[in-house]
Amino acid sequence: MKAGSRVTAIVMAGAVAGAIALSAAGCVGSTPAPGPTPATSAPSPATGQTATPTTTPAPTSSATPTPTPTPAAEDVYDTADSSTWLISYSGIGPVKLGRSVTDVLAEVGTGEQPCGPSVAAFFDSAVVAVGDGSDPSVVVAASTGVKPSVDPDDRPHTDAGIVAGSSFDELLTAYPDAEPYTDTQGRPGYRLTDGTSFIFFTSVDEATINIIDVSTLPVDVKEYCG
Repeated sequence: MKAGSRVTAIVMAGAVAGAIALSAAGCVGSTPAPGPTPATSAPSPATGQTATPTTTPAPTSSATPTPTPTPAAEDVYDTADSSTWLISYSGIGPVKLGRSVTDVLAEVGTGEQPCGPSVAAFFDSAVVAVGDGSDPSVVVAASTGVKPSVDPDDRPHTDAGIVAGSSFDELLTAYPDAEPYTDTQGRPGYRLTDGTSFIFFTSVDEATINIIDVSTLPVDVKEYCG
C-alpha cells in the first residue's frame, strides 16, 4: 500500500470512531425516567384531640300491653235484675246449660227449690233452672214464662228484645228463619238453633209467646215438676 493511501485509511477510521463516541455521549445526557410517586399519609388529629368512633344506639323495644278480654253479652248481668238476663243458646242469664243447679242458686242467692234439688226458681218462678236429676244436678234446660208479678220490661230477653209476652209477629220480624214446631203438649210455637242448642218459643193462646225454653234437646222441656 502506498503511503498516501495508508494515511487516508487512518483518517477515516478515526472519523468513524469519533462518530460512535458522540453517539454514546448523547445517550448519557438524556432526561432520566420519572420514579414512583411517594404515598400521601392521612392527616393526624390535632394535638390533644382523640378520635371518637360513632356508635348507633340500639332500638328501644316497647312491650305491647295485653288486651283485657271482653265478656260475652250473655255473661253480663245483674243477679238481682232479671231484665239484664239474656236469653241465648247457652241459657238464660246465670242459668247456663251444663252448670250445677247448686252453683246457680249460690250465685243468685234469692232462688228457691220448688220441686227438690233438681229445680231452682227465681223471680216468683219467672225463670226456672231444670236439672238432670243427678247429684249434683246439672242444668239441662232454662225456662222463662209470663208472670203477672213480673213486669214485661223486667223479663229476660233475647238479643232482639223478644220476651215472654211478645207476639209471634214480633218473633218472626226479629227472627224470620224461626222454624215452626208443635210442643209435646200439642201447643204451637217456633224454635231457633245454632246446631247445638235450641230456643223454643211456645204459645198457649196461639198468638202470644207464653214460654221460652233453652235446651240442648230438639224438643221442649215437659212440665218440670211433673
